[in-house]
Amino acid sequence: MVANGFRSTLRDSRISEYRIDEMIKLIEELNNREHVFLVRLPVSETIFEIENEFYPGFDSLIESIASTNTIAFFNMQHLQGEMVFNDGHHINRSYAPKCTALIALWIKQHGTQNAN
Repeated sequence: MVANGFRSTLRDSRISEYRIDEMIKLIEELNNREHVFLVRLPVSETIFEIENEFYPGFDSLIESIASTNTIAFFNMQHLQGEMVFNDGHHINRSYAPKCTALIALWIKQHGTQNAN
């Protein structure tokens, strides 16, 4: 099962401070040019539970980064029940247009709030 493999790979994994720092640098650079939005795509409930076991503070970290950089964060995890996943992580291609439309609508609603 995919979830068991995912869980076993996380056992020896750590959050990469380098990747977090590089993401912050990219946000800062892009924020000087255009609107920046952070989106967390949904995953299956099983994968979400495993992610929370691994790093329960992930959403708080991303919310803090978004707040510090005055950008909007769209956490789509609450919409996971509206999607079908190929392997728990990847949204089935037949649901991709729905996911994309939800993101576009959200950006449209938040775009003027995120003006630089």
